[in-house]
Amino acid sequence: MDAGIAHLNTADFYSSGHNEMLIGEALKGSQREKAFLSVKFGALVAPDGFMYGLDVRPKHIKNYLAYTLKRLNVEYIDLYQPARSDLDIPVEEVIEAVSDMVQAGYVKHIGLTQVDAETLRKANSVYPIRMVEYQYSLFNRKIEQDILPIAKELGIEVVAFGTLAHGLLGRTFSKDKVDPSNAHITLFSENNIDKNLSLVEALLEISKDYQMTVAQLAIVWVLAKGDEIIPLIGARTVNQLK
Repeated sequence: MDAGIAHLNTADFYSSGHNEMLIGEALKGSQREKAFLSVKFGALVAPDGFMYGLDVRPKHIKNYLAYTLKRLNVEYIDLYQPARSDLDIPVEEVIEAVSDMVQAGYVKHIGLTQVDAETLRKANSVYPIRMVEYQYSLFNRKIEQDILPIAKELGIEVVAFGTLAHGLLGRTFSKDKVDPSNAHITLFSENNIDKNLSLVEALLEISKDYQMTVAQLAIVWVLAKGDEIIPLIGARTVNQLK
């Protein structure tokens, strides 16, 4: 916050609500008005921390929000969004339920996460979507095909997560020490990893020309793709954030 970073992206299922409580503690006093709080809802998490499903049924949204407001100790959320889209529930019904919370003053703006282009249009037809969250990096450029053009057309900002490709572009990755939580990701598969590491080495040479790290280069690349794109920085330490 002191560095001018205002966009705080969390979810009610991150550490089963503990992340919200930490942010709530940090935002006590005058800090709340400086922050843009973005919260995802709907993922179901077991006591062991693993996600086992999704529940974005409209009648449950008020309940999710009530607990989020309590944990964060705030009176409203700046951006509220379902964690994923449930194909069995029309997105229009989900957005309408969230818009009721906007009308009640508990939510300022509505967002979406990883929906297809058609769903984005449908949702925006019910209530203006402020932001939509997708994975986007030098290693994953799929949203350039249709999502980015549609978002620009509709005036929707894109929050880009995974800009460092799960650490691969942060140069903290070791081939011999794959994070178990990333083992299923194709970037790290036995058939791909050697080629991907050689690409990172090529990026290192480019980054040297600009006197920056590979991580900085990867983030700057995302920033340069459009003013409507906001890279989401998943720092785990103060030094990483700096």
